[in-house]
Amino acid sequence: MMLAIFGAMLLALVLAELGLKVPANAAVACCIGLALWLFQYEIHSPDYGYAIPWLRW
Repeated sequence: MMLAIFGAMLLALVLAELGLKVPANAAVACCIGLALWLFQYEIHSPDYGYAIPWLRW
């Protein structure tokens, strides 16, 4: 998943260097969206998430 995030970031950089501002901004938004999704997945995942034992019954 981090590969997709860094790929979107690289795409945004390349598009910005080519002068394509709108697609570059869309790629930045995609990168941020993927990063937030990955963060939420890792927080709430039963395998990888944070353990809060006093909230588990």
